[in-house]
Amino acid sequence: MTRSEVLPVVEIVSPGSRRADRVMKLSEYQDAGIPAYWIIDPAAEDDGRFVAYKLVGGAYKEVARGSGVVAVEHPVPLSVDVGALLSLD
Repeated sequence: MTRSEVLPVVEIVSPGSRRADRVMKLSEYQDAGIPAYWIIDPAAEDDGRFVAYKLVGGAYKEVARGSGVVAVEHPVPLSVDVGALLSLD
């Protein structure tokens, strides 16, 4: 499998991996050329429970964020119901 075939990498943050998932892995996947990175963080405040990044010019750009139903266009158009996914609602 090539990095362009990875659509997307999804990390579910646990209390002990917050820095690794939000900083270190983001940087590693960006450097590896992974086209999309999504972070699901059940403990995040407000709209930060789901954050989607798209690789643009070699750097990740945030393209979606939310805690309810979040529309994502890349790598495929879909809606993610974050509350249902995390069984919060």
